[in-house]
Amino acid sequence: MSEDSPFRMLEKVVGMDDATWARHANPWSGWSRVAILPLFALAAWSRIWIGWWALAPIGALLIWAWLNPRVFPPPESTENWMSKAVLGERIWLSRGDDPRIAHHRPVVRMLALAASVGAVLLLMGVALPNLPMTAAGLAIAMLSKLWFADRMVWIRADIGRDEDLRRDEGPLSAAVHSLETPDSLNLTAVRAAQPAIGRITALAEGRAAAVGAEAMTGARVDRIALAPELLAGESSRRLRARRQGRADAGNGRQNGDCGDAADQASGRFHSQSLPLARRRPLDACRADGAVTFSQAMNVHRATNVPPSSEQRAPRGESFLAGRLRLRQTPRGHRAGTDAVLLAAAATPERRGLVIDAGAGTGAVGLAAALRAPIARVSLIEIDAEAAALARENIAANELTERVRLHEADLVSAASRRAAGLLEEAADLVLTNPPFLDPARSRVSPDPRRALAHVAAGGLEPWLRACLALLRPGGELALIHRADALADCLASLGARVGALRILPVAARAGEPATRILLRGVKGSKAPLALLAPLVLHEADGAFTRDAEALARGEDALPW
Repeated sequence: MSEDSPFRMLEKVVGMDDATWARHANPWSGWSRVAILPLFALAAWSRIWIGWWALAPIGALLIWAWLNPRVFPPPESTENWMSKAVLGERIWLSRGDDPRIAHHRPVVRMLALAASVGAVLLLMGVALPNLPMTAAGLAIAMLSKLWFADRMVWIRADIGRDEDLRRDEGPLSAAVHSLETPDSLNLTAVRAAQPAIGRITALAEGRAAAVGAEAMTGARVDRIALAPELLAGESSRRLRARRQGRADAGNGRQNGDCGDAADQASGRFHSQSLPLARRRPLDACRADGAVTFSQAMNVHRATNVPPSSEQRAPRGESFLAGRLRLRQTPRGHRAGTDAVLLAAAATPERRGLVIDAGAGTGAVGLAAALRAPIARVSLIEIDAEAAALARENIAANELTERVRLHEADLVSAASRRAAGLLEEAADLVLTNPPFLDPARSRVSPDPRRALAHVAAGGLEPWLRACLALLRPGGELALIHRADALADCLASLGARVGALRILPVAARAGEPATRILLRGVKGSKAPLALLAPLVLHEADGAFTRDAEALARGEDALPW
């Protein structure tokens, strides 16, 4: 019998079906139900004054407990604390074994035990009768119940919104199909989707806590953005022309020659100063023009040539042996070797929530999602341009069901909350922190590159924010310059244990240029320094281990 089976049995005994739960979500139903326990204690004590007549109020309360979830109408809005608590309880009863909410199970079990202790004390106090025991039991039971309700609100925030947003699926699908069909435009379908469009717009502007909206719509959000123009009266001819222009631009990006993609990949590694001794010309391209990650890493690029306007535009690149397509822009930070190595910390058996903190265009998080097919992934990015590309990359790689983007300032708790991020919810946090200290480094004049590379407040606030998102016992994995190891250890302090430090060297016998670090929040286990990961053979070719990591076929050796 599963852990939550007693709850499910109780649900069946009292006959709580979907319609009853919808009515019970009315806040009047929830709050009046909370009052039943103290009223029961008062009714039981009334036997001292009215004798057997006390059975009348006790019986009335039992009848009211059964009627309570059935007599109120469904609420007009569920955006209040009590409605969220009731709907979260419904989710818990039906999906207590869902891995997305598994981290709540110990707390719910503790609260159920505390409520049981309080109920026993209450019954004993009523039976004796003993007023202090009755008051103590009532206080423990009520506090446990309210704490339980607050935990249900948390569960509702984790996955409950997905249930409400399913009603938007039909109108959105019809509207998107209309917008994407070159020969016809269905104004009725787009108008029917207008309420859903409003909800998505509210989410994008940070006015809604519906963190599941983006996961449900995913690839559609950018195309649905055309709907307001259509509703405002834009002609079908202009809309079709705009859509055709976007399609042509997309085809140009997808069918670009191998040299462009390889050049950008090579430039990416130059920007991260990871030494590559020898690069050979690319002699094989995929039919669609994509370049595999291992091929791209060995292509030379003249880095002193100013980029043209075409080169400044986002272009498609390929990672994980072509499994991951990623659009990046030459401005700002560009993902490369570091991202692929860090994503290898996500193993295929990884469950729960994985967070990519400082995601850029999504390289680490999307690669982690492909490596860990049963995990959910959240990307956190502050730069609007990078976030827009990350959204496109999520959609292009068909990961909208499991990957969600949050535009937020990682080091600001208020910004994280506004973006729908929950504290201590992640099972794994991956981060490639800003590498440079502004006090000791020359800052790039490009604001986006400076934002990605410079830790304005130092490393410690960044890592503290990562740990705030990580549940106790969860894992933090990061990649940094080798000379920043002391800063990393000092910033983590005693909050993380079981540390594994993996140096990364270009060739055997050379000093490490990067360190990969993994730790467990709250652990007291000792630190271990591992043997270096070597990327290249003496002739410049990739080592077998590095090639397996680049293709997504192996995990980090820790």
